[in-house]
Amino acid sequence: TGETAVEGTPALRKALKDTNDRVRAKAAEALGKIGEGAAEAVPGLVRALRDKDNWVSAMAAEALGEMGESADDAIPALVRSLDHIIPQVRTNAAEAPGKMGETAAAAVPALEKAARDEDAGVRAQAARALGAVVRNAAENRILLGAAEDADPSARAAAVEALGERAAASSGKAAGRKAGPPRGPQRSGARARPTTPWARTAAWAQSARAPNSAGSRTARR
Repeated sequence: TGETAVEGTPALRKALKDTNDRVRAKAAEALGKIGEGAAEAVPGLVRALRDKDNWVSAMAAEALGEMGESADDAIPALVRSLDHIIPQVRTNAAEAPGKMGETAAAAVPALEKAARDEDAGVRAQAARALGAVVRNAAENRILLGAAEDADPSARAAAVEALGERAAASSGKAAGRKAGPPRGPQRSGARARPTTPWARTAAWAQSARAPNSAGSRTARR
């Protein structure tokens, strides 16, 4: 139950300091799944953004986003993480402010910069976050520019953000229903992780090779 999950928060906060990187990462993931009920863990998750292990940092950024507005004190730390050496950490740090809504307005300049990141995943999440956080013409121009991105995932994110903004301005967002299910996947195509946790976990699995570009051990 929700109450049981919240009762586990003190143990999970302690686990964020465990000597084992997997334990710390799983603690961050669990706290994020609890969400706003684990808001007391925000300071610990902010510290985890600077963890020596990149997987832990990525999970911490993701967890802070799942806590929504209750994690608004983490915005300065998330902004710093947008300069992290590892793209997955930057991606999760860009996604998080979008889940906090307009309370994350202070992150807008950094998100504008992230929308021009060298990594397409970062650009895509920055575009989505800008669409959720701001409601003015200046950011519309940024999203329109992102809609011309060389990478299709970044273009799709910008178009999605523009669509959601238009729906919100016309008062239709609240009543919007989920669209029809996607058609069958093309034969031979590899399924892509669909949830934030799955995306980060997939990245962590692929980054286990030492000295790889996405190595989990931070090199700052």
